[in-house]
Formats: sequence, C-alpha cells, structure tokens
Amino acid sequence: MTKNITNGFLILLIALTLNSCGSAKVYVKPNTNFNRDMSLTVRGTDNDAAGLIGELQFALTSNGFNVVSESVARNGINLSQKGEIENSNFDIKSQLYKSIELKSVYVLIPRYNWHIYAFSYRITNFQAELVDLFSGEVVMNISFQGDRTPTGVTNRVIEELNKQLK
Repeated sequence: MTKNITNGFLILLIALTLNSCGSAKVYVKPNTNFNRDMSLTVRGTDNDAAGLIGELQFALTSNGFNVVSESVARNGINLSQKGEIENSNFDIKSQLYKSIELKSVYVLIPRYNWHIYAFSYRITNFQAELVDLFSGEVVMNISFQGDRTPTGVTNRVIEELNKQLK
C-alpha cells in the first residue's frame, strides 16, 4: 500500500514537472533600440478570462518597464491624429505636443490559448508582437509554447525580455 502511494506521488510529481515546462522565445529586429524607458501599452483582448493581460502589465511595470494605460494611449493617439486646421494650414505643433505628452512608443499585442486544469487557468500558447506606433513596424516577437499559469508565462516572458535588453 505504501509503495503504491509512493509510486502515485512520484508519478504526480513528474506529471506536474512536465506540465509546467515550456519554451519561450523573444526575437528583436536588428537595430531596434528597445529598452525599459521606452513606453509601451499592452493592448487588451476581448477574451482575457485567464487574466494574462493584467499579469503581463504587472510584471512589466514591476520590472521597470514604462507601461502606459491602454485607455490613455487610445485617447492620446486620437487627440494627436485630429490636429488643428487654421488658415488652411495644418498645425503640426499640436500633433507633436500630443505625441510627446503621451510618450507611448510601442504597443504590445498579445494572443493566447488557455484551459482550466486542477481549478486554475493554464496558458498553452502565447504569442505577442511589439509594434512601433509611429512606423507601424513589428520590432519584437514573443512566443511561449507549453503549459503554465498566467504568472508563470509572464515571468518566463520577462526573463527572456531581460536577456534581450541592452
């Protein structure tokens, strides 16, 4: 009986260890000067039942990244795109002022798949791209394949991001 319990415990431990494994990759486009001081906005998703977006914002902020609220970023971008027309001239100063005031340089666009396992959310696939708001260019790709909690995925992604920073 004790041997069966020990074997069952060992199998459970191995299963949990394998279940928590996963690989994360980060690719930064060459000649991209991404650092913690450059502001970024994490774009929300309509289906964030696992709470990954909030975990990601918390992890980025607590690791020194300059994170701008999505609603503030959207409002600031809308204001900067409006500009003003006076005497048939477009007032570019207004547009530059709003962009500088916003200080948002990048938007992080995440997508992920999840499932519920043992009463907790598990992320099985996470993909994100970091887009330069001024050029529209994708400057970073982040990928996670595995099976972890939202906190585990964000910690792994932050670990990989930190390796890429100069």
